[in-house]
Amino acid sequence: DGKIFSEKKQELTKVTFLANITKISDALFKGCANLEGVVFPESLKEIGRDAFSGCTKLANVEFPENLEKIGYYAFMECTSLKNIHFPLKTNFIFDGAFMECTALEGITFQEGESSQQCNLNNTAFEGCTSLVSVVFPAVRYVYVEGGAFQGCTSLTEFKLAGESSILSVFDGCLYADVREGFDKEPSKELVACPAGKTEVKFLEGVASIRGAAFAKSKLTSVEIPDTVT
Repeated sequence: DGKIFSEKKQELTKVTFLANITKISDALFKGCANLEGVVFPESLKEIGRDAFSGCTKLANVEFPENLEKIGYYAFMECTSLKNIHFPLKTNFIFDGAFMECTALEGITFQEGESSQQCNLNNTAFEGCTSLVSVVFPAVRYVYVEGGAFQGCTSLTEFKLAGESSILSVFDGCLYADVREGFDKEPSKELVACPAGKTEVKFLEGVASIRGAAFAKSKLTSVEIPDTVT
């Protein structure tokens, strides 16, 4: 009965999902302040909007290998989450998915070949003020919108798990090779500057800066190179 569930869900401390579940509905466990543990089935492909937002005692989540989408604000204000590892099949991490997860310290991605890129949307990790480590995979391409890590004021550098054909890191900032056409040579674009940096040195020859790359950072001034168009 839906009414009974709505009344009792605030008492939940652990949830284990059935093996055939493919999606967790929008706002299903929103505001369950006593929820400490979640066991996801391997069949899970999508976590809906606001599904676990405000679950302030949820300290650990292990995403199954078939998970493809993490919805808008799905884990927003889960203020006990410490570390997150994304599987190879996770393609979409939507706006605000982990916004204001103020205890979150580390983010990693599964390495390996994939036919699809992983998309980190704007504000996906906004305001994660304890975040100190973000390690991007070397082989799989992760597309990062400029404001994905805005307001993460403890973060001073991005890292790569190895040498990447598209992404690079210089002075802690994340860069990507971008092409305006298949017949043109790629140019360097500044993707994101860690919000904890107080000054920034640009990669020589940088041609563009992604929108919101400096959003909500500790920088007080930035001198844009002449090469940026």
